[in-house]
Amino acid sequence: PTAASGTITIQSPNTVSISAALANSASIVINSGGTLRTLIGIAFTNNAAGIVTNNGILTNSASGTTASIVNNGVINNNLTLTNNGVLTNNLTLNNATGGTITQSGPTFTNAATGTLTNFGSLAISSTRTITNNGALVNSGTITTTGTLSHGAGSFYRHNFSSAAATVGAIPTSTWNSTSTCEILACGNTGSAPTGLNQAFGHFIWNNTTQPIDVNFLGTMSIPTTGNFTLSSTNGFNIILVSSAAGGATSIGGNFTLSAGNITIIKVNNVNKTNQLSITGTYTQTGGMMTIANCSGSLAGNTANGTLTVGGVSNISGGVMNVNLSTWVGAGGNGTYSA
Repeated sequence: PTAASGTITIQSPNTVSISAALANSASIVINSGGTLRTLIGIAFTNNAAGIVTNNGILTNSASGTTASIVNNGVINNNLTLTNNGVLTNNLTLNNATGGTITQSGPTFTNAATGTLTNFGSLAISSTRTITNNGALVNSGTITTTGTLSHGAGSFYRHNFSSAAATVGAIPTSTWNSTSTCEILACGNTGSAPTGLNQAFGHFIWNNTTQPIDVNFLGTMSIPTTGNFTLSSTNGFNIILVSSAAGGATSIGGNFTLSAGNITIIKVNNVNKTNQLSITGTYTQTGGMMTIANCSGSLAGNTANGTLTVGGVSNISGGVMNVNLSTWVGAGGNGTYSA
């Protein structure tokens, strides 16, 4: 058959083996019960106009580097995609709810121009790596006994519907100093995503559909080169609260508040300070920063909320509240130093 042949249907139980490179510029549909499998030494390229819809099994079968799938178009995986060879996504790879992608091969790269969207299950096998140089949008489950690596300029975007109770986990990863973790949504429970205690590059909170205040229960550290940007909380708060032992959220770079609300408080523990420490510059052009005295109801609670800025503070808009007296408690002070 040639490109002029129109639709080609391979029916069960027939098998077609192609011993030359395969390129798709139209549409390939793998139906339920069907399998498309690359062979050793064969390259499958999905061109810019190509769409592959997998309702069955798509396998890059070689255990070495001689079988490859290069996606320059769109691959929609609705069931099972397994990479045992070299897989490169240069444009759009979607893993639907109910879909499973397994990385068991030498190389799986989401290129700088690529977007990998996961609603289903994405698994990285032991000793294997997925390298994300573009955008990885996660609304599902990512499990790894191998490595998830975010390269320079890449984005991990956490997007769990604000209409559901699923908070989601930020997968344990290796973060380049210029990579970014961005929170787009994290459910409706009031809890922050798990996995915040990682050495992120940059961190953005941009939760435009946030339906409730969200508590950061614990600490989060962003390395020396990393910046924290708060651009939307949808009118609610992100609240920095410590454990019983107290706690600190440290930002090694700059902090920017353009919209949204952030509150630093201590809750229900005696004489424990929670603080936000910023090594670089504090810039506020909108939103609200609240550095509150304790909200615990215990008598004699003198816990403080503290904001410390190592660099310059530039406040040209928004509101900063210090020593907010409406919080219930006795004697605690909000502290701001720069």
